[in-house]
Order: sequence, then structure tokens, then C-alpha cells
Amino acid sequence: MIELKDFSESDFKIFKSWIKNEEELVQFAGSIFTFPLTNKQLTDYIKMSDKKPMKIVLTETDETIGHCELNFENGNNRLSRILIGSKKMRGKKIGEKVVLEMTKLLFEDTKVKKIDLNVFDWNVGAIKCYENVGFKINNKNSKIRKVNGKIWKSLNMELTKRQFEEKNASKNFKTIVREIESNDIDLIANYWLNSDPDFLTNMGVDLNKMPTRDKLINMLTEQINSPLNQKNSYALIWEVDGVPIGHSNVNGIDFGNLATMHLHIWKPDFRKKGLGAELVKKSLPFYFEKLKLNSLYCEPFAFNPAPNKTLEKVGFEFVKKYRTIPGSLNFEQEVNRWKLTKKNYIRIVSI
Repeated sequence: MIELKDFSESDFKIFKSWIKNEEELVQFAGSIFTFPLTNKQLTDYIKMSDKKPMKIVLTETDETIGHCELNFENGNNRLSRILIGSKKMRGKKIGEKVVLEMTKLLFEDTKVKKIDLNVFDWNVGAIKCYENVGFKINNKNSKIRKVNGKIWKSLNMELTKRQFEEKNASKNFKTIVREIESNDIDLIANYWLNSDPDFLTNMGVDLNKMPTRDKLINMLTEQINSPLNQKNSYALIWEVDGVPIGHSNVNGIDFGNLATMHLHIWKPDFRKKGLGAELVKKSLPFYFEKLKLNSLYCEPFAFNPAPNKTLEKVGFEFVKKYRTIPGSLNFEQEVNRWKLTKKNYIRIVSI
């Protein structure tokens, strides 16, 4: 967890240690500072009435790991000068959490309806981070800057309060993941047998291969009753606000080694709410810890965007696209193969 606290003189030393050269300074701060940074520049900075500089603190250790700023210059409501200074904390999606907290702070003011930020077009990681929160590129407001003889293009990204609320609607739900129980069997059977045929087809399902209700019930009952290390399939139920809304399962289980995961949200009202990534993350400990996995795979239909976006957002690595029949209910199709190693699983759940 992170916390944003006021930036003060006691933070100057560590702040300066993060900036090694002029290009790093311009990337982080634009034109407000000159290299090398001095205490005089930083003292003037914290006195500016139109800026609120903050340090990023890791709550578990009280370690200062970065910097950010709310910028109100010229009547703007802008996110500025965001830096994860501690190299060991980079690549852990902490930047996204910082941007989320900064955005919440700005939108706490009911008069603020839109906020923005600027980012260089080559900073792909930062752009993706901002897009994950909901920011969109405003192509009408880009700028060119020369840095050490190089041409850098600055992009402007915007986010309205309405867009932010819609993008982050899932954070208002209480989500729980648990193992399947006998009284869940009918819910899963109903999902497969009563879902809209077009929805199933878009998911890669061959409707001619759909089993009978009795066969589905027998299969799920056997799965529940089998010892963990002998299961052919292992399922979890996804709940939102105490109501089951979907499930995840793995099959092709090589206990102590690998398995292949599948994702299903039953209720249309809960799709496209951003819940998938959160529920997948909460499912991972069941799979990696209980089945003692080294690797977890997922192979969604290549033309079904929802699960592919979810897997990328969680932190799965894209392996390849290829043609296969991925499951007993599927037609031959192109799938995207995604992989999560135990090492990356540990990194994800530690964030």
C-alpha cells in the first residue's frame, strides 16, 4: 500500500539522488528545474502556491519511494511530476496506484469535472499506466521540445469525472473468491445451458458440443468430490456483494507443475465493469498455492477481447497466437496463449 504525504525539506536529499542527468530531469519535471538540482530550486518549489508536491510513501515500511504533484497552474487541475524513484519498486504497478490516488484527490472537489496530465510519447509504460486509470490522449494539445539535440513530443491526456467513475465502478463492489460447493452446481449448469447462443459463440463455444444438464452435474459433482491432487478440474466461484456472478476453473492439471485457466462471468450486468482483473488476481493464490503450480496458462479465443485485456492487465505474459481446439466445448479457432510464472505471481500478489 502507498500513501501520499507532503513533500518537505527533509525529502530533498533522496529526491536529488533519483535524478542522474538532464534527460531524466526533463522527462520527470519538464522545464521547472535545471540540472543539477539544488536545495535552492527545491525550496522555491515547495513555496509555490499553485502546486502541491507530495512524496510517495510505502506504508508497510514508511520508506519514501517516489514523488508526485497536483498542479493548479493557470487554473488547471493537473497531475504532474510523477516518479517512482526507488528502482526496486518499479514494474510493480505502484505508479498506477499513485495516479489513482492523485485523481481521487482532485475529484474530491465537486467543482472539478476534468483533469489532465502531460507525458512524452515514447514513455509507453507511463501512457499505459494512465490509460488503465481512464485517461485518454487529447490529440489537439501536443507539444514539441528539444532535449540535448533530440526532438521529444509531449502528449496531453484528459479524464473527465464521469469517465473516471465509470472506469473505476468495480472498486465500489465487494468481491470474494471461494472454492466451488455443491449448491453452486446448478448455477454453473444454468450458465452453460441458458446463456445467449451468440455470447457463447463469441467466446469460442461449439454449440453442438454442449453436454446435457445431467452430464454437466455429474462432471461437477465428481470434480468437487475428488482429492485435490487427483482433480482433472478445479473450480472457484466469484461473488460480488455476496452474490455468485461467475466462476473460474483450471483443467489440464499437472499437480505441482502447471494448469490452464478459464474465466466466466455469468451475469451480463457485471461484464465490462473492470471486475475481471480483480477476481482473477484473487483466484491466483488458490491455483498457485493449493495446486502448487509453477506456471499457469490461459488460452482465450483470440477475437474475444475481454479475457485477453484482463490477462494483460493482471500481468500475464503473451506467448503466442495459434490455431487449436482449446477445450472439449470449443470449435477449432485462433487462441492467444498467455502465461504466468510463479515468480510473477508472487510479484503480483505482493503489490
